Amino acid sequence: MVVGDDAKLTAYFFTTFEEASRILQLASTSADSTLRDMGREIDAKRRAEGKKVLGGREREVEVGVNPWKGARISTVPLDFAVTLASRGKVGGAYFRVAPAEDDVQDALSIDTTKTELKDGKVPLFYIEDFETKTKQSTIGGEAGMIPLYFQKKQLLRDWKTENPKKGESGGGAPEVRVTELFSVLQKMAQPGVIENDGDIGKLVLVSPVGSATKAAACGKKGGSEAPFILGERIVVL
Repeated sequence: MVVGDDAKLTAYFFTTFEEASRILQLASTSADSTLRDMGREIDAKRRAEGKKVLGGREREVEVGVNPWKGARISTVPLDFAVTLASRGKVGGAYFRVAPAEDDVQDALSIDTTKTELKDGKVPLFYIEDFETKTKQSTIGGEAGMIPLYFQKKQLLRDWKTENPKKGESGGGAPEVRVTELFSVLQKMAQPGVIENDGDIGKLVLVSPVGSATKAAACGKKGGSEAPFILGERIVVL
């Protein structure tokens, strides 16, 4: 949880492990740089006063330590993150679901009416009339599902897998379109919409490639520690 430029205390849930790792690395590098500059200022001041430069534990107390060192990436189900993000301010803090930067750029390249994606908005990619098959154990056979992807490249890869002949003919994939996670969920939650709109009931969110593996690895690393604890937070100014 961080205090942003808008002075709001905000927690971010990332849609991919890679984006969480990238942001954590940026935060740690930035903190190291800030502490290094603070240390130099303190050293210069002490020298000017004829004092000995601090070291070891005394220096840590005076300058501080990087709060991101030893931070662990954890994982929670999407519905948990969406629930908190949908509630607005919770316990004095805001929650956001954050897409990967590459996915944001892909979305903006499709929807050219926007120059940036509002904080907390999550793009979903799809191809018109593209459906995948899934087995239904209750009635047997297969049913068509309309997949919505967090990553454009994954959508195109799956489309080519499902349509090998179209890819071989040189026609290429059809137009990729983009919608938004929370607008889709809001539509799905409207009374009677699933019963009256067959396509809404067929929508399925496809997690980014490797998410299940990364989630299992995060859980194993965390051991018996809870992945997320409401009511506890570390604020980094």
